[in-house]
Amino acid sequence: MKISEFKQIIDRLAQSPISRDSDVCVVVSEPSIGATATISVKTIGQGFDWNHGKVMIFTEQPIIRKKGKS
Repeated sequence: MKISEFKQIIDRLAQSPISRDSDVCVVVSEPSIGATATISVKTIGQGFDWNHGKVMIFTEQPIIRKKGKS
Protein backbone atom coordinates (compact mmCIF):
# COMPACT_ATOMS: atom_id res chain seq x y z
CA MET A 1 0.00 0.00 0.00
CA LYS A 2 1.28 3.46 -0.86
CA ILE A 3 0.94 6.45 1.50
CA SER A 4 -1.52 8.13 -0.91
CA GLU A 5 -3.86 5.10 -0.69
CA PHE A 6 -3.45 5.00 3.09
CA LYS A 7 -4.29 8.71 3.33
CA GLN A 8 -7.47 8.31 1.25
CA ILE A 9 -8.71 5.59 3.59
CA ILE A 10 -7.77 7.52 6.74
CA ASP A 11 -9.39 10.72 5.41
CA ARG A 12 -12.61 8.82 4.68
CA LEU A 13 -12.61 7.17 8.12
CA ALA A 14 -11.84 10.49 9.85
CA GLN A 15 -14.99 12.00 8.33
CA SER A 16 -17.21 9.23 9.68
CA PRO A 17 -18.82 9.97 13.06
CA ILE A 18 -18.50 6.26 13.90
CA SER A 19 -14.73 5.94 13.38
CA ARG A 20 -13.54 9.55 13.74
CA ASP A 21 -12.09 9.07 17.24
CA SER A 22 -11.43 5.30 17.11
CA ASP A 23 -8.27 3.64 18.39
CA VAL A 24 -5.80 2.67 15.67
CA CYS A 25 -4.73 -0.99 15.92
CA VAL A 26 -2.97 -3.69 13.93
CA VAL A 27 -4.71 -7.04 13.53
CA VAL A 28 -2.72 -9.94 15.01
CA SER A 29 -3.00 -13.36 13.40
CA GLU A 30 -3.79 -15.43 16.47
CA PRO A 31 -6.86 -17.23 17.76
CA SER A 32 -9.38 -15.03 19.51
CA ILE A 33 -12.76 -15.67 21.07
CA GLY A 34 -14.93 -12.62 20.56
CA ALA A 35 -13.27 -9.50 19.23
CA THR A 36 -10.42 -9.72 16.72
CA ALA A 37 -6.97 -9.85 18.34
CA THR A 38 -5.19 -6.51 17.89
CA ILE A 39 -2.20 -4.48 19.12
CA SER A 40 -2.45 -0.69 19.52
CA VAL A 41 -0.38 1.62 17.35
CA LYS A 42 2.07 3.76 19.33
CA THR A 43 3.29 6.04 16.53
CA ILE A 44 3.96 6.27 12.81
CA GLY A 45 7.22 7.58 11.36
CA GLN A 46 9.20 7.95 8.18
CA GLY A 47 12.07 5.53 7.61
CA PHE A 48 15.59 6.72 6.93
CA ASP A 49 18.91 5.17 5.88
CA TRP A 50 18.15 1.53 4.94
CA ASN A 51 14.43 2.17 5.54
CA HIS A 52 14.28 5.20 3.23
CA GLY A 53 11.04 5.30 1.25
CA LYS A 54 9.00 3.54 3.93
CA VAL A 55 6.38 4.80 6.35
CA MET A 56 6.71 2.65 9.47
CA ILE A 57 4.01 1.82 12.01
CA PHE A 58 5.27 1.18 15.55
CA THR A 59 3.05 -0.83 17.88
CA GLU A 60 2.67 -0.73 21.67
CA GLN A 61 3.84 -4.35 21.86
CA PRO A 62 6.33 -6.14 19.62
CA ILE A 63 5.01 -8.20 16.73
CA ILE A 64 7.27 -11.17 16.04
CA ARG A 65 7.06 -13.25 12.89
CA LYS A 66 7.17 -16.99 13.54
CA LYS A 67 9.88 -18.97 11.79
CA GLY A 68 8.86 -21.92 9.66
CA LYS A 69 5.60 -22.23 7.75
CA SER A 70 3.90 -18.98 6.73
